[in-house]
Amino acid sequence: MKAISSLRTAAEAATDLGLGGLANEAMHLVAQAETRLGFEGSAYVLALAGGTGVGKSSLLNAFAARKVSEVGVLRPTTAQPVAWVAGEERAEVGPLLDWLGIKDVSVHPQEVLKRVVVIDLPDFDSVAVDHRATVDQLLPRIDAMLWVVDPEKYDDELLYSYLRNLTRHAERIAFVFNKADRLEPVDQRLIREDFSRRLQAAGFSQPAVFMVSALTGEGLNSLLAALKQRSNEKELVKEKLEADLAANLRGLASAAGVGERFSPLLDRRDRALATTEAVNGALAIVDPDGVAAQVKAAVLYRARRQGGSLLARILALLSNLTGARRRSADPEGFLLAWRQRGSLGHVLNPIRRVLVDSVSRLPAPARPAVMGKVEFDQLEARMTKAIENGVASSRRGLEPPGSFLWVFLGMLQLLLGAAFLFAVAWYLTILFGPGSLLVGEIDVPYLGPVPIPLAILTGSLVLSLVLSFLLTIHASWVGQRRGAKVASQVGTAIENTIESAAFRHLDDVDGARQRISQALSG
Repeated sequence: MKAISSLRTAAEAATDLGLGGLANEAMHLVAQAETRLGFEGSAYVLALAGGTGVGKSSLLNAFAARKVSEVGVLRPTTAQPVAWVAGEERAEVGPLLDWLGIKDVSVHPQEVLKRVVVIDLPDFDSVAVDHRATVDQLLPRIDAMLWVVDPEKYDDELLYSYLRNLTRHAERIAFVFNKADRLEPVDQRLIREDFSRRLQAAGFSQPAVFMVSALTGEGLNSLLAALKQRSNEKELVKEKLEADLAANLRGLASAAGVGERFSPLLDRRDRALATTEAVNGALAIVDPDGVAAQVKAAVLYRARRQGGSLLARILALLSNLTGARRRSADPEGFLLAWRQRGSLGHVLNPIRRVLVDSVSRLPAPARPAVMGKVEFDQLEARMTKAIENGVASSRRGLEPPGSFLWVFLGMLQLLLGAAFLFAVAWYLTILFGPGSLLVGEIDVPYLGPVPIPLAILTGSLVLSLVLSFLLTIHASWVGQRRGAKVASQVGTAIENTIESAAFRHLDDVDGARQRISQALSG
């Protein structure tokens, strides 16, 4: 029955939501329904079981008022089961007959049992393991079983030993004492009382026992009337079970806060906004721009030592001696000190806010368990660990790079410095030297004749500044790349942690709620 599978699915999902009490009630109802329902279709499926020679086939032939199943004193062990099927129900019970491997099917139009299907099973040895397995597999799929005994077989203790294993199906097992015509009326009463007492001792609290004779028809009408009544009651039982299952499923859906149309607790847009806000909060603490500035300063320091002008090298030396470099050009130290630049409030609060809002949309019974699943108390520790992981993975790329071009630029800077000093010395010689010295000139467009010392002085200074500017641009580019890498690594670590530490649990909750919604709408 679809209602059973739907409620089972919903109950399992409710367990994941922490609705253990309601889920247990639902699973109990499922178990009751499976025990009572039997065959899911409209036909009333009845199996005849019993030992060799008790007269099952004779009983079936008596039901049909004609020969349906072969009768023998000793039925061959290779005998196949036989089905006596109402014509209207042939197609519906086809899959069950196929599962049982029944090929011998007799269709009947009998009005008295027009919706009853009777299956005459091969003889069962009560101690055979394969026979027991067949009965255990068959009982959940049919509506009832008539266990047939006779004056000889009913006294077999092995029978009751076997029947004790079937007491969980007691409501769907009735007993037929066949060949009652061999007993006197007084003996019938005494044996029936003894048979009932033994069945009760085996675990059947209120066993239904029919005394019949397939040969003479004695008691047959009472048995047929009982079967007809039970077939009529089946539809009422089925409708009642379906109503109970549906009502319980609606209760689970209400407790989970879902209907036939599912909507998640957290909207994707709100989820994305909260994640972005939390990542931005983490980046504000880590400060990738500050890291980029530190990297730029560190690269400039190293570049100036190798490829800077004479003045730049002197300034770099002074920066190292005074400790200014350690304060402004230490990207690793700056990155590791991220805790000193703020608290995790800007990281945690956006996530906590949307989680609390999401959980508050649930009905009250489900909130405590869901709050526990989201693990609020571990959120701060996990966010801290995420930033630390992002910082740790970023440290490897903060070492200022070197370049052979800096050595080449350094040589040019030295030559330009020498040219600058030469020009200065030339001017000093002109100013303080004896007599009047002739100075050569260079014809410069738009400026006219320019003294050579001035041209050398100006040219060396301009070229040195250009080279220094190129070093600064290169250092800025390296710093921006390193800063962007830090932002990316820290941001990715935070996003992954938000998904795994917070939203994944919320997704699990929504997954359970969605299964309940699908069960409700299915």
